[in-house]
Amino acid sequence: MDNTKKQILKITGERIRRARLVKGLTQGELAALCGYSDNTTIYKIEKGKQDIPTSKIKLLCKALDIDFNYLKGDIDYIINVGGSAIIFERRSVDERRDDLMHKIADLLNKASEKQLNQILSIISVIVGGDEDGDADME
Repeated sequence: MDNTKKQILKITGERIRRARLVKGLTQGELAALCGYSDNTTIYKIEKGKQDIPTSKIKLLCKALDIDFNYLKGDIDYIINVGGSAIIFERRSVDERRDDLMHKIADLLNKASEKQLNQILSIISVIVGGDEDGDADME
């Protein structure tokens, strides 16, 4: 499984876990609502280790009272940076920001490994993070 697919499964699994917790369901209860015999499959889905058939996505959405687009949508851009997938999720993106994201994605996809490392360093300084990605608390 490629890295991009792994990242998408991880995001989807985390969304299912959060929705399940908000709904107050155990993994076993959710499994039963979706036709699974035990909680093992729900555990694997929440950990991003198992893909979900479309028929089960519909059952999950109904059981958790959430929208399909919340589970499988809202991922606008996936950029491969040095073998790692960087996923941009939609968060009230206005038209100007949407255009900017397209331009950034195009430029990052053309950049060399050295340029990508320089870009990441610059972004880290701009947003106040250190080399570990931790933002300063000022």
